[in-house]
Formats: sequence, C-alpha cells, structure tokens
Amino acid sequence: MATYFAGIYGDVTFDSVLLHTMNWNFTDEATAIPTSHKSSGGFAKLITGMRKGSGSFEALWDGDIDLQDPPVIRSGSTGAITLRLSEGSGSETITGTAVIISCEYTHDLEGAFKYNCSFETDGEYKVPGEA
Repeated sequence: MATYFAGIYGDVTFDSVLLHTMNWNFTDEATAIPTSHKSSGGFAKLITGMRKGSGSFEALWDGDIDLQDPPVIRSGSTGAITLRLSEGSGSETITGTAVIISCEYTHDLEGAFKYNCSFETDGEYKVPGEA
C-alpha cells in the first residue's frame, strides 16, 4: 500500500537550487512479494521488497534570484532533492537523490516561466519520521 504526502506551503530544492514551488507530491511505495504456501491456511502471505519514491513538482523561475538564466532542470537531470512540508528551518522533509523523468516548461502571457517536472528516486531516501 502506498503512502502519500502532499505539500503546498513547503518548497523544493533540486541540485542545490531553491525552487519557488507552487505544489509538489510524493509517493513512497514498496513492492509486495507473495509468499503464500500450502500451510498459510488459504490466506495470502506477503513480504515487502524494494522501496521506491516518485512524484512531481510545479515551480516558477524567479528572475529576482537569477535574472540571466533559469535553473537547468531537464529530463535526465540527477541531483539531491529536498521536499519541505512547511516553511521554516527544522520542518519535516523528504530527502534523497532524484532523476527528472520528464519536465514540461510553460511560459504564459503574464511572463511567468513554469516547470512541471516528474521524478523518481535513485537509491536511498528518507520520509518524515525516518532517522
């Protein structure tokens, strides 16, 4: 069973760049490995296998931070990711290494340059409450 986290007041840091996030989501899931046998009394038995995380974020490029160039975030980019659940230091976070799977760029009439990126974790990651 997947565990879902969502945050709209936190932020996302990818590859050391703080993004002005509009929203983000993260799914923490584990594979289920069947271990049913004739002695399990007719009930399914399972153990958990590998864990993986995936999610997406929507962020704006703020020209006040870097007027010349928006951060380079594209499919295939790999970097440390931090998803912060709320504002301020010491708040709960989801941390790990992520690979950007897809990234959609939007530039509307108002001039806001927007990223909408999907990612998957690469290796170990931590969710709130894990040491």
